[in-house]
Amino acid sequence: MQLKNYTQQDTSILKGIAIISICLHNFFHHFAPYTGENEFYFVSQYVHNFFNHIKETPSEFIKLFFTYLGHYGVQIFIFISGYGLTVSMLKRPKTWLSFVIDRLKKLYPLLLTGIIFFILINILINDRFPWEIDIKNMKYKLLFIHTLLPKQGLSINGPWWFFGLIFQFYLIFPALFHFIKKYNTKAFLIICLFSYAWIFLSLYNFQKVYEVYLLQNFPGHLPEFCLGMLLAFNKDFKINNIFFFLSIIVFCLGNFYKVFFPFTFLSTVIIFTFIYQFFKNLKFKRRILKNFLVHIGNVSMTLFVIHGFMRQPFIKLTYNVLTTPLEHLYAGFLFILTAYLMSFAALHLYNVLIDIFNRIKTPTKQNTKSYKIISKALQISLVAFSIFILYYIYSQTYSDKKDITSEFQIEKNKIVDKNTMYTFLSEHILDNKYKSISVEGELDIKSLDSTAKAPYLVMEIKGIMWEKVKVPENYNASNYSKLKFSYKCDFLFTQCLKNKKVKLFMWNPDKGTAEVNNVNFKVYAN
Repeated sequence: MQLKNYTQQDTSILKGIAIISICLHNFFHHFAPYTGENEFYFVSQYVHNFFNHIKETPSEFIKLFFTYLGHYGVQIFIFISGYGLTVSMLKRPKTWLSFVIDRLKKLYPLLLTGIIFFILINILINDRFPWEIDIKNMKYKLLFIHTLLPKQGLSINGPWWFFGLIFQFYLIFPALFHFIKKYNTKAFLIICLFSYAWIFLSLYNFQKVYEVYLLQNFPGHLPEFCLGMLLAFNKDFKINNIFFFLSIIVFCLGNFYKVFFPFTFLSTVIIFTFIYQFFKNLKFKRRILKNFLVHIGNVSMTLFVIHGFMRQPFIKLTYNVLTTPLEHLYAGFLFILTAYLMSFAALHLYNVLIDIFNRIKTPTKQNTKSYKIISKALQISLVAFSIFILYYIYSQTYSDKKDITSEFQIEKNKIVDKNTMYTFLSEHILDNKYKSISVEGELDIKSLDSTAKAPYLVMEIKGIMWEKVKVPENYNASNYSKLKFSYKCDFLFTQCLKNKKVKLFMWNPDKGTAEVNNVNFKVYAN
């Protein structure tokens, strides 16, 4: 297939599709039935949750679809960003420092728009000014270092993690531009090789350290970004149709097997570009749909920056009032409509801030000695900071190892309520690097409602291990039944598990009612 260069209308349509997908995902994943999503790390159980819930409740298909797959809209944004920046640079070449300054003059007004609306919404709806911790976290956001710091990527407002990623791409874009311009497809393949090597080290070795995710930072999304750049450099880019079918296969495998997971993001973009080009070739005449998507795409930036905290009132409304599957869809529509209308007000504020920031003039004398010194000093500082971050991750990963054996016993009974999705039983905090983790034990359980389905016992290390144990169907409604459980998790490399928790809890997706007692919980690590 021949992938033709995108017009401004094309990019707006793609942005419109992407932002709708992201908004619905960020809204629907708050409600049962829960699937989880393989966005920043991989858990094989999530795809099984997705298909099992569709099988059990087909009426929830739309909600489940966006809950599990909606986050892939981010990849479309990354792809379009690479494409748009390249087209702009080809028209108006800039030095590294000039380019970064110009991009910051657009990025800061957008983030500040989000922060101002965040404060106003909290005052008007929650009757509170942001807490001290919010102010502290905002400082990290304004420095664009939040995705590099422990537990900061999703702080304040989850979708804002994207600002750290796109800022990193701005810093390295000029170098990527010259590299791909000179070596074209070869450069793209080399960059992909570099990116996937880094991702695999992260997934199988570093995994996540203190909740710092590689897939929230530029090495995790270089292939999608550079594919957009490659398309911009090559007018009417031809690609064999076999890549479309291979991408579908890789995407499917990547949702079931960890070894294929890193390739799902690039495969999603390839699948999407093929499908979009197919409809373009058909000369699709649905003007109303086109105009709607173009319109959404034109306000996608401000819609993106405010929708995260706009969903909270609608989440409460859905929990308390709109409880059926159809009502969930209605709530999602109300949320999108309200956020869309609010995005116009945000757009006006954004344009005002843009005018203010545009008064900051980009240096015009770019060949002066002082200009070159400043540019080089900034680049060296960024390299030094990157080395420090890598050293920090390495030092946290390769600390001294020791064997542990921990045992816990909980005699007090726990009630699994039908209105509670998760009932916590026990946990153990790990403190070092280990080659394997074993969990085993037993508990007594009885049903308090013989007509309802039994809950599941789950053993979890977030982002690393998620294993459910099915309670026997014949567990008695009046007498306790003994449930034994065990699971071992081996790692390809020695794994850093410092400050990670081994959790034991009851998962109740089918709204059963039960009582749990005499929990014996053992953890072995070596």
